[in-house]
Amino acid sequence: MSGRYKGWQDAASIKREFPYSVELEVPPGGFGTRLDRVHGFHTRVGVTPRRGRGCREGGRDIVCWRFSEAETAQAFAGEFGGLMILPPPPAIVEGR
Repeated sequence: MSGRYKGWQDAASIKREFPYSVELEVPPGGFGTRLDRVHGFHTRVGVTPRRGRGCREGGRDIVCWRFSEAETAQAFAGEFGGLMILPPPPAIVEGR
């Protein structure tokens, strides 16, 4: 399902298509040239950068990068030191 604007996706469809995420803490003053390396990673592995919603925890800004494959998310977390978040297991529906 696309979002309200042409070419945009809603949050639910992004989570479905890109279930693996890596959270990176934004350093004081921003990412700087590290952001260039993040985009270079995406180019090198042949994926389009997808960011999820960011958040603020304990006075720190967190940016979430989303991936369709676990291996790519693991490689990203390994290279940039982020926290990989696995998708929740599918819900069990009783009676089926």
